[in-house]
Amino acid sequence: MEGGLSRKRGYTVLVVLLAAALLALFLWRSCHYERPTTETVSIDTTMLAELDNQGHTPTSPNLREQPEIQYASDRGSNSSPKLGEVAQRAGGVCQTRKTSRTIELNTADTAELQRLWGIGPVLSARIVRYRDLLGGFTRKEQLREVYGFGASVYDRIAPRVTVDTTRLQHLDINTATYGQLLRHPYLDKHQVAAIVRLREKQGAFQSLDDLHQIPIIEQETYTKITPYLSCNSQQKR
Repeated sequence: MEGGLSRKRGYTVLVVLLAAALLALFLWRSCHYERPTTETVSIDTTMLAELDNQGHTPTSPNLREQPEIQYASDRGSNSSPKLGEVAQRAGGVCQTRKTSRTIELNTADTAELQRLWGIGPVLSARIVRYRDLLGGFTRKEQLREVYGFGASVYDRIAPRVTVDTTRLQHLDINTATYGQLLRHPYLDKHQVAAIVRLREKQGAFQSLDDLHQIPIIEQETYTKITPYLSCNSQQKR
């Protein structure tokens, strides 16, 4: 009889403990669970409505204003000016505000070049580097020789750039070293070696036409390289 009474009391205590535990869990969840407020629902509804309204930027006072960023792209004239232009290369690089004024390629720095459509930090640095290797641009079409410079970008910016050929840097073919000549993008090691051998064999070049004596310097190469060469040391004698 006493054993049955003890078991009954044990069951009662267990039920009380379980009820207390469930009550404590309910109270804890009530304290830590946040119901969506009417303000939150209002913000989301306003934002969605404004995004549907012809692509306008949301104007809810609880949303932070984001600075307008322009990108470079091939969008047509009917595209929304608020969308800007898509970055031309390198993962969508953000662009600075573009300009409609003309830029001179042989004096522009990277910051100026980035004001052209489709030109970002990476491409502007490549343009300056290639310009330094050449000794300057003789014509704007040489931009197409820059690595990563797309045809669509060139077609878009060509009317916005000019070339001042008076700023070219020349190599004196009679005094330039093998390394200096080889550094130029239009000459390979075999052509440079032939120039140096001919100079050592016959003496100083009298004119740039003497390069025609070297068979591996074809007419195309001759036309491209001669604007960057001179015989100044010979002419001064």
